[in-house]
Amino acid sequence: MELQTGNIPGEVLIKLAADAMGRASPSIPDPSNAAHYQVTELGIPEVDQVLRDIQVQSISRLFDPPPPEPDPDGRMFRVSPREDHAHYLIRFQPDVISSEEAATRLTGEETRKKVDLAAPNFWFRGGHATGDPVQDYHPAQWGLEQIHCPEAWKRTHGERRVVIAVLDTGVDLQHPDLYPFLLKGKNLVDFTGQRRPMGQTLIGNHMGAQGDPQDELGHGTHVAGTICCARTHDEGVSGVTQNCMIMPVRVIATAWDHVLQQKDYCGNNANMIRGIRWAADNGAKIINISCGKPRRDDFEAEAIDYAQQYGALVVAAMGNDGEEEDNETMYPAGYPRVIAVGATDQHNNRATFSSYGSHMIVCAPGVQIRSTWLGGGYKTLSGTSFAAPHVSGVAALLFSATQGLTCDQASEIIRKSSIRLDDETGAHPNSNFGWGLVDAEAALRRAQEHGSAPNGQT
Repeated sequence: MELQTGNIPGEVLIKLAADAMGRASPSIPDPSNAAHYQVTELGIPEVDQVLRDIQVQSISRLFDPPPPEPDPDGRMFRVSPREDHAHYLIRFQPDVISSEEAATRLTGEETRKKVDLAAPNFWFRGGHATGDPVQDYHPAQWGLEQIHCPEAWKRTHGERRVVIAVLDTGVDLQHPDLYPFLLKGKNLVDFTGQRRPMGQTLIGNHMGAQGDPQDELGHGTHVAGTICCARTHDEGVSGVTQNCMIMPVRVIATAWDHVLQQKDYCGNNANMIRGIRWAADNGAKIINISCGKPRRDDFEAEAIDYAQQYGALVVAAMGNDGEEEDNETMYPAGYPRVIAVGATDQHNNRATFSSYGSHMIVCAPGVQIRSTWLGGGYKTLSGTSFAAPHVSGVAALLFSATQGLTCDQASEIIRKSSIRLDDETGAHPNSNFGWGLVDAEAALRRAQEHGSAPNGQT
């Protein structure tokens, strides 16, 4: 799923400088309370003057506080030291000034270096994944064989302690094949008070991040089933893992495209970066992001870095622009230390739609992938969105089988155990396949042969 972007009128994200954080008002609400408390002053006079000029309407913290942490004796809880006092979402009168100009003023001389970073919040949206013709027979899950999952399962089917966050459209919470593997998750879609994104109408459960992370489009459900699912009947499917846990984090909602007359995907940057931080704060070992947008953003990059610092491996789809002339870099796949995943077909060719580039790490099956779908059903789809969860699943097997494995070590194992696929340049790694096709069995073998610290790391 590739996404186009557009700035949201009247919304800016800011990050305070270190010496200003302690001056911010403690009364500024968290995102979950922002609709009930209309705070219009940050508590820093230089910044508040600019906010008054642009006719500020509300200020809220960008992130909810992380969950409390138990004391060593296990009897009491304490406030996590990871609470954030730097990041805020500013909503202001959009007719007064553009979001770009507001961001510029908030980092200008007027604020006297009290704001480190300011940028417009923005929508991201895009079309459907590539659908394959409806088939009247059960298609083989060729991708699992291609990356040697049956051999890997002789070593492990995964452990329930390993949690994979799926940042997507949510998950079908009642799907009988997924239900045993679902954690509570979080719905972070909040478009309260925002104007329609680029001619669309927002539909479904999207206001104020209310309700569960229930999928209305199917995309996240398909991704989740590819990562973890146990086949229990003839029509069912298997995931790469069959015993790990899925954390559904809903950051993308349903919209109606009036031009194409069809349902569409829609999200915004603030919801996405909240999702990344929330997943990391709540125990996700792997964060799968099967969407991308051709726009690098400092706030998202910072959230990715935060997740990585706290031990989460981030896996992202390369995008489906391989047939376009510009083949733009998609983010978050383009950020450092993210495992960027391209798609291959049944013959280990680069899928014609798969984006490519020097930042690709590995590739995985992404053509005619059968997985779980809405209403307890199944569907066959193509896209790098469905290649990425193959790699997330392999990472989950690695963490299940090898105690003490770090994310950097897991990333190295995935790269160096992949099946080499050469392009016309003969280079390795290369822009079409990265280091090659992910190999579940070879990755587990390499990890267990070398212990939890490859290359002598500790």
